[in-house]
Amino acid sequence: MIQLELLREMYFLTGLNDFLIILSNEYNPQDWGYYYPDNKVIVIYTLNEDGSKIDRDALIRICCHEVAHHIQYHHTKDYEVTDGEEHDDKFKEIFAKLLEKYYNGNIPIETIEVIREEGLLHEPNSKKKSRPKRASKRVRGTIYS
Repeated sequence: MIQLELLREMYFLTGLNDFLIILSNEYNPQDWGYYYPDNKVIVIYTLNEDGSKIDRDALIRICCHEVAHHIQYHHTKDYEVTDGEEHDDKFKEIFAKLLEKYYNGNIPIETIEVIREEGLLHEPNSKKKSRPKRASKRVRGTIYS
């Protein structure tokens, strides 16, 4: 996928056209992508450590991640990003919505697994869930055979 195609897809996906995407044909050992909020520029590093190109799903995942930061910084009303806490619940929600919209609700399982490993999966009810109480190991009542 070339830079212009990706930019058009993200403009169409978000309805926004106030950011720029640059595909950098290099490997970055620290980041797959980076968002520069002051300039509204997204840089995506397109090579794996071995010099091979990242696959399309990885490119889309990384791009949606960085576009989510753009929305987080510039298009979320009454919200301020806290330095060092950029991957908060609001970010995860935006990121999840972008992926769901891009994949029409059918996000590849591999993408979900990577996002979960990175700790970026939006699980809004996970804090509210509690493990059900286990039954006591003692047998109560009469057992008939």
